[in-house]
Amino acid sequence: MALKAVCVLKGAGETSGTVHFEQEDN
Repeated sequence: MALKAVCVLKGAGETSGTVHFEQEDN
């Protein structure tokens, strides 16, 4: 999951980052 988070943050930015953070909390 951590690796995916990095990829998302690097690929997109704030929008994707927020979405990923929400999923992690879930």
